[in-house]
Order: sequence, then structure tokens, then C-alpha cells
Amino acid sequence: MDERRVADYFVVAGLPDSPELLDDLNFSDCGQLKANHDQAPITDIGVIFPELGETLPSEYELLEYTPSGLSADLNHGSLRNNQCFLCYRRGRDKPPLVDIGVMYEGKEYLLADAGVVKESVGKHIANVNNSTAKTFITYRRAQPAAPCNALVVTDICIIITNKNEAPPHAFCCINKNLNKGFVGSDVYLCYKKSMNRAPLLSYKPEVLSRYPISDLAHFPFPHSVPMFCLPMGSTLEMWPTQASQPRPVFSTFVLTVSDAKHKVYGSALTFYEKFPVSKLTPEQAEQLKYNENSNYVLNANKSICVLSHWPFSDTFERWLTFLYEKVISGEPQSVPVERYIVQLLEEVPFPGPRTLLQLTANSPERVVLTQPEDLPLPRSAAGFKHLLLNLGAENCLQVLILALTEQKILIHSLRPDTLTAAAEAVSSLLFPFKWQCPYIPLCPLGLVEVLHAPLPFLIGVDSRFFDLYDPPTDVSCIDLDTNFITLCEAQKHLNIKLLPKRAAKALRTTLDQLYMQLRNTSASHSTDKTQTDNNVEKEFQRRRKEQTLELEIQEAFLKFMAWTLKGYRNYLLPITRAPTVGTTDAQALFQIDLFLRSRDKTHHKFFSLLMRTQMFTRFIEERSFVADGDLGLAFFDECTERLTNEESTIRLLEPEMAHSSERTVLLLPPEPPAQGGPYMYGCFELDPMLLISKHHNQLSSLYPSSIAPGSPMARRTKHEIKCAQKFAKKCIRSPELWARCLLGTCYSLYFMTLPSMLSLCPGRERAVLRNSYDLLGRAARLRLTCDEVCYRLMMQLCGEHSMPLLAVKLLLLMKRSGIQPNALTYGLYNRCVLEAEWPAHSSSSQLLWNKLRYVVLGAAHFRRAGLKQASRRLHSSTEGSTNLLDQTDRMSRSSLDSHETTNTIETGMFDRFRSKVTSIVRSGNNDGVDAGSALTSAGLLISGIIGMDASEDAAKATPTERALNMSLTPPETPSENLRILARSESFANDARILDKLQSIRKPCARNLQFDEETEDGSKSSPSKVSPRTPVTENDPLGALQQPNTPPPVVPSSEMPFQSPVIPTDTPVLFRSSVQRSATFEGSPPTQTKGLHRSETVPASSVSSSLASLSSSLKMNFSPSNLTSKKSNEIIQGGISSLKSAATSVAKKLDEIKEAISTTSTPVKVNSGGERTGGGDSAEGTHVVGEGDSTDGSEGGEGLRRVSTELNSYKGSIANLRDVEDNLPDNMYPQPTDSASAASENDMELVLTSCSQCHNCSALLYDEEIMCNWSAEDSNLNTKCHVCGKPTVPLLTVSILQPDCSLSDPFSVPYLNPLVLRKELENILAREGDLCLSDSNFVDDHPIIYWNLVWAFERANVQSHLPNLCLKNSVVPSTDVLAKEELLVEENEKSTEKNDGNSTMILVENGTDPLTQELVSAERSSAQVAVRCIWDDPRLHGEGPPMYLLWHRRDTASPLLSALLTDQTNISKNVMQNIIGSVRCNDLLEPLKRLANERQKLQIIRGVDKTHSTYRDILFLAFKVLGRSNIDLIAFDKEYASAFERLPDKSGKLYRPQDKPLNLAAIYCRHYFKPLTLP
Repeated sequence: MDERRVADYFVVAGLPDSPELLDDLNFSDCGQLKANHDQAPITDIGVIFPELGETLPSEYELLEYTPSGLSADLNHGSLRNNQCFLCYRRGRDKPPLVDIGVMYEGKEYLLADAGVVKESVGKHIANVNNSTAKTFITYRRAQPAAPCNALVVTDICIIITNKNEAPPHAFCCINKNLNKGFVGSDVYLCYKKSMNRAPLLSYKPEVLSRYPISDLAHFPFPHSVPMFCLPMGSTLEMWPTQASQPRPVFSTFVLTVSDAKHKVYGSALTFYEKFPVSKLTPEQAEQLKYNENSNYVLNANKSICVLSHWPFSDTFERWLTFLYEKVISGEPQSVPVERYIVQLLEEVPFPGPRTLLQLTANSPERVVLTQPEDLPLPRSAAGFKHLLLNLGAENCLQVLILALTEQKILIHSLRPDTLTAAAEAVSSLLFPFKWQCPYIPLCPLGLVEVLHAPLPFLIGVDSRFFDLYDPPTDVSCIDLDTNFITLCEAQKHLNIKLLPKRAAKALRTTLDQLYMQLRNTSASHSTDKTQTDNNVEKEFQRRRKEQTLELEIQEAFLKFMAWTLKGYRNYLLPITRAPTVGTTDAQALFQIDLFLRSRDKTHHKFFSLLMRTQMFTRFIEERSFVADGDLGLAFFDECTERLTNEESTIRLLEPEMAHSSERTVLLLPPEPPAQGGPYMYGCFELDPMLLISKHHNQLSSLYPSSIAPGSPMARRTKHEIKCAQKFAKKCIRSPELWARCLLGTCYSLYFMTLPSMLSLCPGRERAVLRNSYDLLGRAARLRLTCDEVCYRLMMQLCGEHSMPLLAVKLLLLMKRSGIQPNALTYGLYNRCVLEAEWPAHSSSSQLLWNKLRYVVLGAAHFRRAGLKQASRRLHSSTEGSTNLLDQTDRMSRSSLDSHETTNTIETGMFDRFRSKVTSIVRSGNNDGVDAGSALTSAGLLISGIIGMDASEDAAKATPTERALNMSLTPPETPSENLRILARSESFANDARILDKLQSIRKPCARNLQFDEETEDGSKSSPSKVSPRTPVTENDPLGALQQPNTPPPVVPSSEMPFQSPVIPTDTPVLFRSSVQRSATFEGSPPTQTKGLHRSETVPASSVSSSLASLSSSLKMNFSPSNLTSKKSNEIIQGGISSLKSAATSVAKKLDEIKEAISTTSTPVKVNSGGERTGGGDSAEGTHVVGEGDSTDGSEGGEGLRRVSTELNSYKGSIANLRDVEDNLPDNMYPQPTDSASAASENDMELVLTSCSQCHNCSALLYDEEIMCNWSAEDSNLNTKCHVCGKPTVPLLTVSILQPDCSLSDPFSVPYLNPLVLRKELENILAREGDLCLSDSNFVDDHPIIYWNLVWAFERANVQSHLPNLCLKNSVVPSTDVLAKEELLVEENEKSTEKNDGNSTMILVENGTDPLTQELVSAERSSAQVAVRCIWDDPRLHGEGPPMYLLWHRRDTASPLLSALLTDQTNISKNVMQNIIGSVRCNDLLEPLKRLANERQKLQIIRGVDKTHSTYRDILFLAFKVLGRSNIDLIAFDKEYASAFERLPDKSGKLYRPQDKPLNLAAIYCRHYFKPLTLP
């Protein structure tokens, strides 16, 4: 059974055995009791002409004056007509009049049961018109057997409207002018109807019986219920014998409980039962003048009522009527009435969405329960359709302004159910305001003294109250029966013109349209009621239409309030300092004056009245300190944001999709008791013995909307869930946004587990919260969209742990991130800073010091910006000069050869071009990777030094080599290493430099650091030309001044030549190879031979390449800029030197090719900033691959023209063009791929998401799974990139402990973070926040647990979840089993065995409490390592991939490798060639080679290799060259370009898994922490 109950109590209220008299005179405080309060109804009406000599008959009363004292002449204002008056007679001797009307003869016809006053009392024609047309008075008389409580005419009057007269209160005006002549006043007839009041005695009602008898735990029975069931009291009445039994009257009322936070809705059915004469006391008989011989009978009223927290009034009306009819039928019943009561209260479930309760088996009696609309609005029994249908559009606007300005409002009607519905609607249309003054929708007679309270109120009373008392003079009365509003004198200035014109006009238009729909719907519904239809579906459709129409009316008022208060959030003032007296005042929380000035001046009067009300002040307070369960204000803020100029097209109230479901629960009638029956009822009395529930179930909570103690703190509102779903659907269309969305969701998951983490970290809560704040800051920097619930939860935790300053920082961080806090977040923030204990240093002086600190920091930032600007100006001015030499290279050239200078220039220009070309293998600091020789800018790139020790080199070196060695000796600082190598790498000297580079010590490579730091001033050069100094006259901060540190220069004795340095942050040789510039895209093919695709340029093509470059880059080698030789001589000398050096390079390459293929790698500076961590340690170098031509010809695929390369890049991989620029750098440290975690930690968790497609068995890797996930939070599938079909990926887990062997891996579904968040929310809602701190969570929710561990590791956030596995894990091993056996022997206990496999017993079992405490402390401090691997070797059934083969080749002995050749795998030479091609930025040759090898193995050996060539090459490069040395973006670009140029990429050689990664997979891979290889 659902926790929500359909009904709570069933009550029978009426006249007790010992009643307490409720005398009318006891209510003298309500005003003077009317003298004619007990007068008889009107039985006759007539017309009298006094000027014609007619006299008033006996027992008649003359209607001589109007309410304002004017003459009540029906021909008032006529010149020639006789005076005409009305007269009437009261009495109880015959049936009274029930209606009065006016008929224009000849134009209207008379009803069958109506009469006409044809003659006056003097037998003249009773024409009341002053013209030739005849007008007569009509009437209708009650039947002789009419019930005594029927509505009858009790009073009449005449009003003259042209004299500003209006109908008196509770009078109904007949809208027909009695004076139709050209001359005369406008005269109208009014009458008042009320219930016929028989002789009666009123008593205080009491509870006669109820079920359940005992109070519910969370809802004590309200003792005021009888007074609301019978608001006019429990009466004992004397009726004529011939009077019929009246129909029961249905009424509703509303009670407030729990300090007015919750409402209880009562549905009551009032009827009359015969009162036994034996119970009549002599005092009662005397007061009623009753005797047994009279023609009167005694009757007493009684009420049966259902109390519920849900407004099921229509359903309860039919159910109560069914019970009443069974009791009064007088027939024996097989099922007692008590059984129906127990069924409704205990056995009927809450509708979800529809419930059909069959009351009887053979008849169509049934009741329908539909689930209420689950809207973020306060729950109410409002009937907006009743309000609009009974008042109309204009009167609804008048009621609105009365309510918004907090006036005394009195609503009355003779229909109690309509009265309550309309009063609830008036209270609800004020949303987001809440009525703060007395509010009683149906006020009983015992509480009417509140009408004289000196404060505003909203009260509904029965119209019979005005038969006893006149309304107070300062109250505005709203009559629902006559559609008339009576304003008091003090409120007549409040008209609808004060309302904001635009919003009021839109509301008026909408209400007029809906009013017409309501009238048509009511007419059709009344017609349908006359026809009996047993179609249940029509009943549901009718209810759905009524709910839709109700929502449309409510939405019209909601739009009005949203337009009226639009933009108010901008004037809220958050608390940002320690609270003092007055902090919570409305003036301190809201900028009232600024808000008023922001409104239209014509509406200032309205807003001034509005902001002086109590409900506006309360609204500001509640908005500033929103309660946890109040979602209404957050919803209203959403409405104000959604409104635009086209407000007619926006739906603010959207019904839930669940209500459109046609699923219906059918409940059969209750079964008759096994014993007893049949059951007879003389009156409505319950037998307590039959009120027994067989399925009694006391519910734990009656308020599901409120947050239970165990509910999650990270609870999202429905609007937030919808916004997150819309955002995900928007992000999935953009690759980068989708990757950010997934990572942001992982961050949100972390904050959902934060309360559990804090519970396990006692004493370290503040540190954990600060780290979480840093994580939010990191998300803001990465432009990740974290849910607002993350900030809200952090603020709530800051309040619990007294960290208000951190809460203030969170609010500022939200504003910087562009997130405007909603009402819930804003309220939690203010409550946090208000209730938390502020630190002592948070005084005003501390704030002043902080301001000064910010000023200094701002000045420093301005200075830094000025320095950068000055540097750029200096650089631009230097490049703009006619001298081609850089500013940093201006020196005397007297000691340098001219051709060397020219060569230096051309080499620098080539370095500039190489910075535009992407390189796969990074050149940079490669820790753990032996660096070999490489080509420089013109040919071989110097990456690192390996070989002999420096002392051995010095002994064997020639004089030239010794000079070079001296220049390359590693200095003391890494920056000196960089600069010395930069000055040495040139081909202008000798080709033997290349041989010498191999012998320099390895620490030189390790010490290469690319810091932007200056050197000592002692290294200045005498030949250095000082740069120009910019003017800094008006620079008080010195921001435009150049740094005083002199530029670094090596003495000419140690450095005979120097290559130019491009004015950038790092030397040219070690600059990062960035993405190809758009300058080269689409450039026409050159006539000369193109450059090699990699950074390795064949030596024989250096001259042609430089020539083509100098022409394409338009370099002007002007002779005027060089000093000692002519330009052609300089160029010719430089080219000859380059040719000589290139020849030596070509010879050396052939000799050392095999040796350096796996021993060195180039070094490249990281382009984005610092990178932390190192990659896989491997050896490699940059060599020319097999088949490459070294003479500049087109002998191999590795060589091609620059234009061809750039055109291919433009066409095939244009989507990767801006990837490197858009991706944030240095998000995560490089993975270590270390397998020693198990030995260093207590446990290691190895997880992989590598899965196989269930359809095509293709391998799916993590980034491919992530990019193909769905944006739905209920879809577990991803889409296979090979076959395109949906499949469920798996997450494989292996557990390893130092003293145990690796456990058998197991798999769980790999969940999308969006799905994971939804499932985790459901778990936290059921089990509470702290369930994640229990180690049983691992076993109870293994899928959620392992996906959380994976998600947090991939997002690089620390969590307590891995340690839960250590507490709960049971991994058997021989050592553990031996220790268990020893422990068993010592304790003399037997171990448990299951099928021969022993299970490890926890050490706490059988030990003392001290040992248990020590073990608990040890476990809490235990460390668990988590390693997420990229590939799963177990899934490669057709053979291991190349990176595993390479690892086996390294571990096997050379002799064994030579003797045993595996013909089913890739050979060693092929892998070496692939590595060489990778170093040369050539992936076309590996693609072809691998395809041919795969085809060869399939044809010859029958082995079908399904490995992805992309993964095979990439993983092999990671293992051999090191993970940190591979530029993934460059690899993807090169692979895409190579795959595009394959001659037969769609044939049998290549498969779908060989295709390059799409852009979405690249972004998903980059935004998450890198995976390691097994």
C-alpha cells in the first residue's frame, strides 16, 4: 500500500444526548441581531394604485420607499401616470413564494408553474409600465409538500438606478426596467431568497462516532470537525406533517494543522433524521410549542464526513451519498456499511494514476479516483471554475485587487461546497503570496465573531447568516449566488484600473474566453447528467477535461502575477557578512525603493499598496529563507524567466505525462462477513464491533512532499530534472558539449556522495569541504555545467559545519559561473550564513584588509598586462624593420662567416615553418625515456643524449669535438641546458656534430626544462645590440617597463656561431609543433619536391625545400641588411654547407638505423602549459622508415608535397582542425601504467570498460562508448560504432591484494553518468544519504557502486568508496587460509566450509573489543588503489595485439625469440618499422603494412585478426615510445589523413573498426582522465 492515504478519518456528527444550547443571542458580539430574524417568508404579492382609491388589504405590507429613502413608485419620474406601488404578505399558512419575475406581455411566455398578478388589489389592470406596452409581475409558489429547508423569497425592494441606487446586500436584481416610457426613471425590482426557517432549536454539534477510534500517529483528530460539518449548528426542527424529506446537502471545509503548514480537507453530507418524541424534554417542547396532537413532526440534522489530506471532494460526495442511500433504504444489507468505511480508509490504494472502486457487484454504482496534478504549487481544494462561473471575468479582477491589497473580504453563498471552492481559489490566485491574515473558507456560526476583528481576513459564511445579522460596515461582501460585489466606503477607490494595464488586459481577455467555455461545458454536462451512461472511460475523459480547464484558469492568474513581479530577483540582497540586529528585516533583504522605481510610474500606487501588505513582507522573508520542502517559489522564479512578449504561446502549468496514462486499478466491493447479517439500519449509527480492519496498516508518513529525515540532501526539483534532460539533449548535438556534460555529471555524482564522505572523516570536514569547493572552481574553469544542487548541498553542509565564509565564496563562484541561484539554493545560503557561527576574524577590519589585498593584486595584474603589451609592441616594431635578423640576434658579425649567417637565417625560417606542422611524437622532457639522435630543423631533430659518459667522450674527441662538447656540457640549471643546445644545433659547422650528440650524457636530456626564466647578467655579450626602450613617462606602476635582466649571451670563445631565436617564450628548436596553420590550407602545389610528412626531413632535399620555403613564405634576403658579402655569395655558401652536412646525415642514418629504432625519441615542449606526471617508459628515436627515399624523390609514401599534405588535411579531417585549440590543456597528469600499486597499497581495484558488442562482437573502447550514449537518463544502451546497433557495455572489475592472488574478474553494466545519477538519487531517496558510508552498499548495489568508483577515478576526484570494498571484500588465498586455521586452533573453533572452499573469517569474530577497535582503525586508514585500464586482453581471442607482443618480445630471451617464430602474430621487424614510421609522422605505411599482414595471416594461417589498426598502432606507440611522448591530437590528425588517402579503404583490407575516431570520441577521451594499458 502506498504511503499516501486516500482518507484518514470517517466522522458522524450530530445532536448529542445531552446537548448544549446554541442560542442566537450568544453571538451578540457579531453585531445587533435583526429584529425580523425569525420572520415568515412572503406568501403573496400584489399591485396597488393609491391615486385610484385603492386601499391596502389587511395583513399586507406596502413597499413605499427604496433602500435610500426615495419613493418606491413603479412609475417614478412619469408625468401623466398614476402612482403604482407593490404590496406583499408574509405567513406560514400556505406555501411561500419561491421566485418573482417581470414579464413583458407579448414578448415572453409564462412558465407552467408560474402565476401572474393581472389585477391590482382594487381590481384594476396591474400594468406596472408607464407606456402602452404592458408589464406584469410574475411569481412561483412552492409545492405543499416542499421540504422546510427549501429556498424561498424572504424580502423584496425597489431600486432606482439613475439615482445611483444598487441592490442591497444579498438581494437579486431582476434586470428588466419597469418604467419603459420616454419619460421616467429606471426602476428595477429586487428580491432576496433564503432557506425557509422552520421553528427550531440550535445546539452545539458533537462527534457521535468515528473511525479509527484512536488517533493516527502523525495526524491527531481535530476536535473542531463537528462544528465545520454543521456550520449552522445541530438543530432540532418542527416540520409540518406533509413536508417531504429534503435532499442531503454536500459541503466542504478546510482545516489547517501543524502550525498552518498543512491542510486537511473535509467532505461532509448533511441530512435530516426523525427525532424520537421520547427523547424530547419538556423544556424543548415548550420552546418549540410542540404537542403530540399537532400536525408537526420533529427532525434533527446529522452529518457524515470524510477527512483527507487530498481534495477528493467529487469522489467523496458520491461515496457518502451511496452510504446514505443504503442506510435510508430500509432494506436488509448483506454487507454492512461499516465494511465500506474500513475498505476506503485502509484498503484502497492511492490512485496512480487512476483507481476505479466498484461499490456493488450488480449495479453500476462506482466511484472514480484520479491522481491529483503533481504541480509545484501549494495543494488546495480551489475551484477556479466555480469562481469564474459565479462571478465573471470583471468581478474576478475586482476580487484580485481586493486580495492583493489585503482588505476585509467576506464571501457568502447558500451552496457550501461552492463557497469553499471559491474561497480556496481566491487564496490560491495570490501565488506566490500566501494569505497571512485569518482565513476560514467555511466559517461556522460559532466563529463568526472574527468578522469584527480589526485586521484583514478572508472568510466564507453561509448566506443564512445574514438572516440573523447585518454584515459589518467595513467589509466587502462577495455574493456568489447573485454575482454581485458590495464594496465598503473605505474600499471604493480600489478598482481594476489600478492593476498593471498590460497584465490585467491579458488576464481579462483570457478569463472572458474561458468563461464562455465554462458556460458551454456546464450546459452540456447538465444534459449528460440526465442520461445514464455506464461508460467508465467517458467519466475519466470528463474529469480530464475539467482538470485541463481548471489549470488554464489557474495559469491565467499565474501569468498575471509573473508579469507583475518579473525581475524582482534582481533586487534581493543576500547576507554576506556576520548577522547583526536588523539583518532579517525586509528592508535589509530587498531593495524596495529600487524595485518600485523599476516599475511603470502609472502603476506606482498599486505597487505601493502591494508592498505595504503583510504577505509581500512574508514573501520576501520566505524567498530569502526558503524551507527545504517548499518548491513553489523556485517554480515561480522559473515562470518569471520563461515569460516573453509572446506569453500566449507559453504554458507555465504543464500536466505530468503520468496522468495521461490509461492504467486503472479496479477494486471490487468488500466481501460480506463470514458471520452475521443481514444488516438493517433505522438511522445512521455505526457498530464499533464491525469497524475492524483485517488489513490495518498504520502509515509512517502522511506528508510525502516533505523531506523525510533519511531523504537525500542532493534532491533535485522536478524543474531541475527537466532542465538537466533538456540540457543533455542539447549537448549531445555538440561533441565538446557532450563531453563536458558527462564530466559535469560525474562531478555532480561526487557531491551526492559528499555527506557520506564527511560522516567517515570526523575532524576533517572542513578540509573536505574546501577540497570540494576547489573542485567546483575547477569545473567553472573548465566550463563544466554542474547541477545547481551541488552548490545547494555544499551550502547546506557549510551551515552544518559552521563555515559561513565558504558559503559566501560559493555564492560568488555561482555568480562568476553565470548560475543564478534559485529560491531553494538562495534560501539555504541565507540560512547558512545566518545560523552558522562566524569566525572572530570576520570583522569589518578584516574585510578592509581583504579589499586592500585585492587592490594590490589588481595592480599587479595590470602591471603584468602592461609588460606583455610592451613586449608585443617591441616584437612588432622589431619585425617591422628591414633587418631580417631578430632583435635578440643583433650582434657584431665581424668574427662570423657570412655564409654561416645566411644559413642561420634560413634555418630559423625553416624552424618557423615546422612550428606550423603537427608532430605525433612529442619533443620535450621525457622522464624515463632514453633519447637518441634526431634531426634538427633542417634535418635531424636533437631530442636527448645517450651513449658514452662525458669523460670518455673527452678522451676520444678531436679538437673540434672537444669544443663542441664544451659547449654542450650540461650546465647547472635546466634553462642553461636548453639555451646551450639551442645555440649548438646548426648545420653550419660540421656533420660530425651528429655523431657527437650521441655521446653526451643522459642527464642533459633529463634536465631539459622549458622555464621562462632569465640568466645571470654575467653572461651578457659585448656584441649584443640593446633593444629599443619604450617610453614609460606616464606609468606610475612601472607596468610598461621592460625587465632589467639582460638577455643571455654566450661568449664567442665558447660559441663560434649562433642560430637565430624566434622571439617566443621557448627556443625554436624545442617549440611545440602546433596544429597546421590555416595559412597553408588550399595553397597551390609547388613545383619542387615536397617535405617529408614528419619532422624528419631528408638531407638531400634540404636545399630544394629551403628554396621553396623562401619563395612561398616571401622572405626578402636584402643585401643591404648583410655586412661583408654579396647576397648571392652568402646564399650560395650557406647552401653548400647545408649540402655537406646533409650528406653526412644520410650516411650516418644508414649505419645507426637499427640501433636507434628503439632507443630514443624526439623531445618537444608541451604547448599548453605544465603537464604533470609521466608516461610509459620506453625507448625510441626519430628515423626514416623503410621505403623512405633519402634523395628527395617520390620513392616512398613517407615523402609528399606540402601542398598535398595540407590539401588532404583540409578535405578529410577538417573536423579536427580546431580540436587542439578548443581542448583545455593539462587537465590530468599522465598515467604511470605502473603495476606496483598492489604492493604499495592494501588493495588494488583494476577496472576496464572495454567491452564487446553483443551483435557484431567488435571491441568497444571507453571513448567510443561514451560518445554514443543517449541523452536519456533511463537508457542503458550505447551504439556500436561498427554495426550501429544498440548494445549494453560492461564494466569489468578485478580485485588484487598484496597477499592474495588476483580474483576472478566479474562484470556489471557500464552506466551512462546520466543514468547513474538518476539511479543513485532513487537509492538515496529510499535509504538516505549515509547509506554510501556503509560497507554493505557494495553488496546491496554492486552496479551503482562499481560505476561510481569508475566515474570518480575517470573524473580524477577522490572518494571514500574504494575503501568500502576493502571492508567488504573477501578474497581467499593460501596465506589467509593458513592464518585462519591457526586462529581457529587457538580459539578452538571450526571454520566454515562451502563445497571445499573456505571463506575468510573477519578478524573481529571471536576477539576482544580492543582488537575490534584497532582493526576498525586500521581499516579506516587503509589505502585502496584504483586503476582504470584501456584495453582488456581477455577479449582478444584471435591473438594478442601488438603492444602485448612487444612486451613479450622484451621479456623473452633473444635466442629463444630467434628459434621460436610465431607465424600467427605480427613479426618483430614489422613492429619496428611501424615505430619508425610513427617517429617520422607517417601512419600511411603502417596502415598498409598491417592490412597486408592481416590479410596474409587470414589467407595462409586462417587467423582472422579483428584488431583495430588505429588501436594497434596507438597502443604500440604508447608502450614503446612512452605515453607522455605521444601527442594524441597529432596522432588522430595524421591517422585520419592517412586513412583518407588509402587507395582501398572501403575494400576487404580495412574494416569499420579501422576508421579514425570521430570528433565526439576525441573530446570524451580528452575531458576524462587518461586510461592506462594493462
